[in-house]
Amino acid sequence: MNINDIDLKIQQFYNDFKSVPFVWGKSDCACFASEWVKRLTGRDIISQIPSYSSETEACKVLFNLGLSGQEDLLDDYYIRTNKRNLKRGDLVGHYFGDDKIMSIGVYTGMSAMFKSHKGVQVIQYVNLDDAFCWSVK
Repeated sequence: MNINDIDLKIQQFYNDFKSVPFVWGKSDCACFASEWVKRLTGRDIISQIPSYSSETEACKVLFNLGLSGQEDLLDDYYIRTNKRNLKRGDLVGHYFGDDKIMSIGVYTGMSAMFKSHKGVQVIQYVNLDDAFCWSVK
């Protein structure tokens, strides 16, 4: 896939989700990232996750699956990388404020976009954590 294709896909994805309200288990960060991966690769990993409707329930679902957090789930499907090796379309994690669960977002080049209670939020590259980066390809 060339850079123009991925940039167009990222822009279309942003446009599709910018006005979708945040709802746990329906249009939260995990659903956002999962939909991105499905569009990019055809792979769907979230459909096998039990339903949840709050952050606390999401944490319990991960715990009941034997996972300590979303990073464990991503480790089961993707290879961790560091920030310097991120490519557009890869997945990144970020903790917003007092969130108990890591948000999953899509790396766009100089930033990453995340679905949050405030809509689609953009976090600049410099503020991304090197420990929470996964190669999708």
